[in-house]
Amino acid sequence: MRRRLVQGEDGMAMIISVIVMFIVMGFGGALLMTANAQRRSSFNQQGDESAFALAQAALNAQVYELSLQWPTAKDAPQPNSGTSSLGYLTSCTAASAGASYCPSTSDFSTSYTMGAQTCPPGTQGDAWNPGAQVANGWTTYVRDAGPSPNYFASVPTEETASPYDASASGSVWVRAVGIVNCHMSVVVSRVSDQMINVPIPSGVLTANGFSTSNNGQKIILNTIGGSSSTSAISVRCNDLQAASTTGNSNCTSFVTGQIEPSVSYTSSPSSTLSAKQLLTVKELAIADGTYYGPGSCPTTMPQLQGAPVYVDGTGCGTITITGNGDANDPPLPSGFLVVVNAPIDFEGTGTYYGVIYDANALGSSGNVVTLGGNTTVIGGVVVDGNGMVNLGSSGNGTGSGAGCSQNKCGDLEYNLPAFSQLQGYGGAAATPNSFRELPDTQ
Repeated sequence: MRRRLVQGEDGMAMIISVIVMFIVMGFGGALLMTANAQRRSSFNQQGDESAFALAQAALNAQVYELSLQWPTAKDAPQPNSGTSSLGYLTSCTAASAGASYCPSTSDFSTSYTMGAQTCPPGTQGDAWNPGAQVANGWTTYVRDAGPSPNYFASVPTEETASPYDASASGSVWVRAVGIVNCHMSVVVSRVSDQMINVPIPSGVLTANGFSTSNNGQKIILNTIGGSSSTSAISVRCNDLQAASTTGNSNCTSFVTGQIEPSVSYTSSPSSTLSAKQLLTVKELAIADGTYYGPGSCPTTMPQLQGAPVYVDGTGCGTITITGNGDANDPPLPSGFLVVVNAPIDFEGTGTYYGVIYDANALGSSGNVVTLGGNTTVIGGVVVDGNGMVNLGSSGNGTGSGAGCSQNKCGDLEYNLPAFSQLQGYGGAAATPNSFRELPDTQ
C-alpha cells in the first residue's frame, strides 16, 4: 500500500518538473525576445538619430554656402552639364561637393560612419529623387521660396521650383536628406539673405582735398541741396586752413561763391571701409549682377545703375564715363558706386543720383574722382587716402534747394537720404520657426 503511494508521487514530481521547465523556458524565450526587440529598437533609434543629425548637418552646411554668396538669376555660376541652364545644381551630394553653392563633404560627412552602400529593396528613398538607388549619404536642395511663407502649399511646385532666388524675394527653401545605414531623415528650413548697413560718412564731400577748374563764381558745390541741413566738407589734408573760405591751401582750390550756401570743414579717417566691409559690398553686387571684375570697365552712366555697383578697376587705368544718360533717376532708389583700384573720370552729360566711393587702393595722391563735362552728382563723394576730388567747372547741376541760383545747383549737390540706403551682403540665416522634420515621403 505504501509502495503504490510512492510510485504515484514519483510520477507527479516528473510532471511538475516538466511543467516548471517549460515555464522557465517560456520566460527565458520571452526575455530573449524582449532583449532582441530592445536591441533592434536601440539600433533603429540610433540609425534614426544618426540620419537626422546628418540631414541637419547637411542643411547647416548648405546655409553656410548660401551665406558666402546669395544665388540669384543675375549671378549664375559656371554652367554645369545636366543641370539648370543657369548653372545652379538642382541638388547637391557628396559627389558634387565643391561645385557652385554646394557644401564641402569634408565639413561634416567624416563625422558619420556609413554602413553598406546600398539598402534592401523596398527601402524608402528620397521622395524628390525616386529613380535613384537608396544609398547612404546626404543630399541638399535649394528652391525659390517666393513670397509665400507656407512650404507645403504645393509640394510638387516647390520640388520643381528654381534652384535659386528667382523671385528676388530674398528667401529660399533648403531641404536636406540624410541616410545612415538605411535610415532616412528629411529636414527643411526657410533661409533668408541678410543685409547690413555700410558706414559711409554722410557728408557731401570726403577726401584728402578738392579743387574746381572754374575761375568764375558759378555754384560748383552745393552743401545743402534738397536736404534739411547743411553738410560739412571732410578734408583730411594737414595744410587745411580751417577758417578759410577761399581755398587758399594745398588742400583746397576754389573761388569764393563756388560753394553755397556755406563752407565748413571737418576731419575724417583716411580709410572709410575695411577689406571685410568692401567684401560685403562686392558680394551684394555679384548677387545683383552689378559687379565689374578685373579688366571689366564701365564707360557709360547707365552702367552705374544700382546699389551697389562694385568696380574692381584692375587693368582699367582711369575709368572714363562718357556720353549722355543718368543713373538711379528718382523715383528709383539712390545708387551706391564703389571703385577700388582705379580713379574715375566723368566726362559726359548726365546726372548720378547717389553716393560715389573710391577706395583708392592704388594710393594715388592726385585726382581720384573728377566731375568733368556736364556731369552732376546728387548725393555725395567719398575718396580714401591722399586722393583728391576735382569738382569740374560746369556748374550745370539741376535741382532745387537753398544755395541754388538760376536753377544751377552745382556739379556736386548734397542729398542726405542717399546715405541711408547703403548696404552690403551680411550672409544668410535660417528663418526662425521655419525648421521642421518632414515625413520620409515628402
